[in-house]
Amino acid sequence: MKIVCIIFSKDRAMQLHLLLFSLFFYCTDSKDLIIKILYKGSSKKFICGYNLCKKYFSNKENIWWIKEKAFKKDLLLLLEKNTLSLFLVDDTLFYRRFDLQSTASCLLKNNKTIGFSYRLGSNTDFCYPHNKAQKIPDFMNVNKNIYKYHWKNQEYDFGYPLEVSSSLYRTNNLIYFVKYLSFYNPNTFEQKLSFLKKIFSFFKPELLCFKKSVAFSNPINKTQTIIQNRAGNKLKNNINKLNAKFLKGYIFCMPNNIHKNIDAAHVEVDLKCKKKCKTLLS
Repeated sequence: MKIVCIIFSKDRAMQLHLLLFSLFFYCTDSKDLIIKILYKGSSKKFICGYNLCKKYFSNKENIWWIKEKAFKKDLLLLLEKNTLSLFLVDDTLFYRRFDLQSTASCLLKNNKTIGFSYRLGSNTDFCYPHNKAQKIPDFMNVNKNIYKYHWKNQEYDFGYPLEVSSSLYRTNNLIYFVKYLSFYNPNTFEQKLSFLKKIFSFFKPELLCFKKSVAFSNPINKTQTIIQNRAGNKLKNNINKLNAKFLKGYIFCMPNNIHKNIDAAHVEVDLKCKKKCKTLLS
């Protein structure tokens, strides 16, 4: 079964590089993915960053690079003819082993489920955007390490089933609505998706997840000011500084024992850099 992974990225080639590394490292069947990266660089230097990222992954034939022109139109083209669509953003990281085929199969067999969340689990008892603890719902075992729960009336992240950072959906459940929604970037797309919760609560009241999450978003910076999402603001993580380091041959490393510290769908994790190469794109 071919699963299409759509990754949204703007001005964060260095973080995108780490996302792709973590995806290929932790996903045991990543070869079955078609990865479509919709990227945008707000300057020539950021575009150079993406060109370098392409070079690093030039051996991966299942990656398509699409330079954003008109976000909604581009997205609809990327969604066309997909059975299943996995949404990711460039500050997402995978940190536990998992396979996509089992989650895809489980999603297709359970008709009342809205999607499969890779960022939620029994370990995610804290909500970063609201800076508050959140109650773990009553999980029902579906298959081995896969569980489901009723997402309606749940707290914070557990009551937010439609999102774009690390969830798998049946494309035909979404594409009809997407055509008629008004949005112009990933943040406004997610915002409009969340308005559909009331509709989906009647016929897709359940959400699938692993017992423990396998992904999280690392909000060390942000590239937009339209929606005031919570994010870190350390000077060293400024997008211009990170892009300059990336062009000099530095990449982010995955922290050791990271699985011990993830208690939320969003966690600020301090990332270290290492020198990868000397020869770069001009």
